[in-house]
Amino acid sequence: MLSRFGRSGWTGVRSFANDIRFGAEARCLLMQGVNVLANAVATTLGPKGRNVLIEQLLISPRITKDGITVANNVQLGNRRQDMGVQLLRQATNNTNNKVGDGTTTATILARGIACQGMHVLRQSKVNVQLLREGILEGSRAVCDALGEMSQSVDTIGQVEAVAKVALNGDERLAELIGDVILELGDSGVILLKESHSPIDEAKIQEGSNPSLRATVRHS
Repeated sequence: MLSRFGRSGWTGVRSFANDIRFGAEARCLLMQGVNVLANAVATTLGPKGRNVLIEQLLISPRITKDGITVANNVQLGNRRQDMGVQLLRQATNNTNNKVGDGTTTATILARGIACQGMHVLRQSKVNVQLLREGILEGSRAVCDALGEMSQSVDTIGQVEAVAKVALNGDERLAELIGDVILELGDSGVILLKESHSPIDEAKIQEGSNPSLRATVRHS
């Protein structure tokens, strides 16, 4: 692990690394950052997860229960530990980009895999490539098992149930989104906008590109 530091912080990209850590020491610093991010994000897990208060420069603090939002606002003063934050955040952002949900679960799982991998490295001299292949094989087995357990979402009631979980129990908005998805089908596009009124509403627009889309305004 290489870090570039000057007296005032990060130096230019052309400078040489003057803080070099190896082996267990480097892994320990990375895991400290991983644990800080995972612990912060894990508090938001599930419909009964807790809110997180995020400080914002020059404006009021932000209250959120969204895992990806929490992950993107964690930065540590120790740059070596912050590398661990950045590594774990990649897993969170990849999940958000590909799926759009489940970022908290992905963060917790990634931390668990990292912790177990580090434990194996501490206990014995293991071939790192074989360890990596074992992790990938295990992940494929888990994905196959989840695929067998999964159920298709075919009815409006099922859509609303999924939406309600994602919306932390907001039944009214879940019903609104369920109606929109039923109207649009799989090929429609849903745009979400923050409403300046206390009323949640949906507007379906035809003839645009794509040909059918809906705008949901949430208070």
